[in-house]
Amino acid sequence: MKTFILISGFISLFIFSTHTYSQIPGYKLIAKYFDHPKFTGNYVTFDIFLINTDTVNFEYAGGEYVFDFYTPVGNGGDLIYEIHNKIYQPNLPYYLRPVNPQIHIGEGDTSQFSLSPNVFPGAGRGFIVPQNIQGVRVIKMSLYSTAQSMLVRIDPPSTHMIDLRLRWKNIPDLLSTKIYAYVNDTLTDITNPSMHFIDSSGLQIFPVELISFTNSVNDNIVTLNWTTASEINNSGFEIHRKLYGYDEWNKVGFVSGHGTTNDSKNYTFTDKVNIGKYNYRLKQNDFNGNFEYFLLNSNVNIGIPLKFSLSQNYPNPFNPSTAIDFRTGEDGFITISLYDNLGRFAVNLINEYIQAGYYSLNIDMSNRPGGIYYYKFESGQFREVRKMVYLK
Repeated sequence: MKTFILISGFISLFIFSTHTYSQIPGYKLIAKYFDHPKFTGNYVTFDIFLINTDTVNFEYAGGEYVFDFYTPVGNGGDLIYEIHNKIYQPNLPYYLRPVNPQIHIGEGDTSQFSLSPNVFPGAGRGFIVPQNIQGVRVIKMSLYSTAQSMLVRIDPPSTHMIDLRLRWKNIPDLLSTKIYAYVNDTLTDITNPSMHFIDSSGLQIFPVELISFTNSVNDNIVTLNWTTASEINNSGFEIHRKLYGYDEWNKVGFVSGHGTTNDSKNYTFTDKVNIGKYNYRLKQNDFNGNFEYFLLNSNVNIGIPLKFSLSQNYPNPFNPSTAIDFRTGEDGFITISLYDNLGRFAVNLINEYIQAGYYSLNIDMSNRPGGIYYYKFESGQFREVRKMVYLK
């Protein structure tokens, strides 16, 4: 049998009224601001707000707040409700807040949670609900499970929701939601079930819980590393890069995800860039088209190379194309020339003035015979020659 534990508390704040209100007021009652847990989270927090939708103020006397919810949300653990004590503005004074939180185990999968009215304060001692779209916070509360995580619905994949199935219990009986106000100094039941709402938008579970996203730099090679704690329906990650101070992001790669898993997963991506300052982000995509962005918190800085260098072409051997990486430590005129196996000049691959930085030169040899070739890099006093093999 499940065990249900209650935690509650109160603070002091006194507000009194000396006005008389003579009409049945209009209001909206809404549970909202859901603080959703991650896939492995074991709690959900939400607020109950009372909003004055009328053209005049009204004097709130108290209320009984009752919800239906899906009992198995506890995922095999015990459920604990907590009433938050912290002062929020606007907020009901302590003597008008609902009390005596209780769990009522129902038949089947549906149970109820209820909050009872405090002692009605008497006309002129209620709370004047202001005329604004925010309303007044009746109470802030959390539902915890002693299990590692709450029950999560992942079918269909487009609705990654905590399976709380929270709804107001409005059917009039001994246990139902009721709102009271003082009208002509008389305690009056002003309950209007059609104005009771649940804003469950905050209950959406993002498909991936990212617990780290870091980078390292080696010359002009940026390595991104990130780790997930869990994944739901994860197709993978697009890697986006932009120049610092600019708005345009460019997709520079993609790394496949692991679908749905409760195990931690590590990912790595490397990117070659030139001198500059960059920002990176991940665009996590699930299989139904939903996505979420994760931004790398630090800028990535690529400085001027300390010296000239010429890399071995890759791939090598090749057919018919290959690439040559080189770097220049200062602005200047450079030449990269191609020679055949007998040392005869074939062509200048590059022959121009360039700025200091990191470069990659792509070569297509499809119009030349196969064999051994040499390429020579020249800039000022720097000279270097390397061999490459074209297998045709």
